[in-house]
Amino acid sequence: MTRSLPRQLRLLILLLAVALTGCNAGARFAYNHLDRLALWKLGDYVTLDAPQKAAFRREFASIWTWHRSTQLPLYARDLRAFAATLEGGALQAEQIEAVLDTAEAHGQRLGQQFLPAAERLLPLMSDEQVRRWRDERREKIERDEAERRDETLEQRRKRYIKEQREGVADWIGKLNPKQLALIDAAWQAELPLLRDPDVRRDERLASLARYAALLDTRTQPGLAARIEAFDDGDSPAKARRAAESARGRRLFVDLMQATDASQRDKLRRRLLELAEDCEVLAREPASDPAAAS
Repeated sequence: MTRSLPRQLRLLILLLAVALTGCNAGARFAYNHLDRLALWKLGDYVTLDAPQKAAFRREFASIWTWHRSTQLPLYARDLRAFAATLEGGALQAEQIEAVLDTAEAHGQRLGQQFLPAAERLLPLMSDEQVRRWRDERREKIERDEAERRDETLEQRRKRYIKEQREGVADWIGKLNPKQLALIDAAWQAELPLLRDPDVRRDERLASLARYAALLDTRTQPGLAARIEAFDDGDSPAKARRAAESARGRRLFVDLMQATDASQRDKLRRRLLELAEDCEVLAREPASDPAAAS
């Protein structure tokens, strides 16, 4: 499935989405300079030479043009439809699930556009570039896990609650008591499932090894099919990640059902502003990738 793409291979998908998380001129500016932002962000993973940069710009421009002309109008339509739903009062779980399904479908469609580009771009990476990417990712995992090894349970709880609050509050404003209680209950449910730091480190390193093995086949025919079929392991870790995703989705649905009238009004206005951004951007011409330096 496209959703199983490694983080590095999903970079383009993520970057195209980043510029649409705000609802103002800044978001429009970011989207209109997404080619430069993408190339800059890619530098966090691999240092490209001039021919590789040129190839990346060409591939990015093709997907970007498609996304601007065909996908942004769809986003605007769906955002306006969700905003209209909010006018009807308290949300039902089925309504929220439908919105999440629609968003996932948009991501899947974008992922499918990315696959042919990945098949053309990844073989351009040298063995040295792949080695450096693997080594730097391994070092980052070791640093991350070392920093969190001594984290207390209370520190983990605060981090979890902070992340959950911030993920929603930016769109609906200050959370109400019922929503805060839902987040606290979700944390309590997480407690029996928390991983030992060594287990978490080993899982991340094993995942990195599978990604690296996939990249080692980058010059062989059928890369796009292997990427699409890529599955990050057939293990308890895979089941755990699926369960985590399901719990996160359930919490989101519960939080949205618990919105009050003021929160729904703020969300509705944010969605309409974002829909307008999409419509404006869809009408603007894409920048010329050949002009980028």
